[in-house]
Amino acid sequence: MKRCKSIIVLKYVAIFLFCILATSICSCSNVLEKTEKLASNIPFNYPGLRIETRSINLKQMDLFSPRIVCFGDSVTFGWNMKYEYSYPSQLEKLLVKDFSQIKVINSGIGGNTIMDANKRLDKDVINFKPDAVIINFGLNDGMISGSVPNIDIKDFENYYNDLIKKLQFGDLKIIILGINPVTGLFPENENENYRKKQREIYEIYNEKILEIAKNNNLEYINLGEAFNKEADPQEYIQVDGIHPNKKGLSLIAELVYEKIKNKGWADAWLNND
Repeated sequence: MKRCKSIIVLKYVAIFLFCILATSICSCSNVLEKTEKLASNIPFNYPGLRIETRSINLKQMDLFSPRIVCFGDSVTFGWNMKYEYSYPSQLEKLLVKDFSQIKVINSGIGGNTIMDANKRLDKDVINFKPDAVIINFGLNDGMISGSVPNIDIKDFENYYNDLIKKLQFGDLKIIILGINPVTGLFPENENENYRKKQREIYEIYNEKILEIAKNNNLEYINLGEAFNKEADPQEYIQVDGIHPNKKGLSLIAELVYEKIKNKGWADAWLNND
């Protein structure tokens, strides 16, 4: 059994390496499409952006309208999930009913903090000429390292505000997502006191994100509240206790879609077309 699992893992690693190589050295659209299809079936994680995002031709961005960039960490990336289950992919499927030329771009990178976000903003967001940006950071910032969060709450606030200022140009729409809840099993291999402290810290960072959204007059979606409204929030989180599963990612996509529709942005974009 172990040997069989090893062979399967090696198979996916080989596919992944091929995809990386193909997207790096080839501009042929046919090959890139086949590469993207292979990459979409990889159910494990890898560093950096999704291969589907790396293969996007920036010169063709004007062919798509509207363009929405989902900017975040592993939750946006779709940790442990095939690309089709990531919330940006599911959001695109919801919006394509109204926009045949819609493009929803997954700019999520696992492990990213708000500091990382500022560093790659131009390359992974602004370069795509977005009409809207969905921001979701905080899980890695508030994650305890030793006895304190990775990013101090004040630094988190400052970096978040800096990011927003850089995005406030033209008629760009911004939606800020709060942190999704973690289960009582997170972090793994830690005692209950440690886990309780982690949950308390995440509540503080969630409150700060809401405050940032209000102070900047931006749209906000409380993922914690939305998940907790369900009968059993744990059904929406993977066994690792922190990452949304397929059902959880579907919920996020639906919440963002409803926000876009309720604010009338979709109607405005249709009129612009």
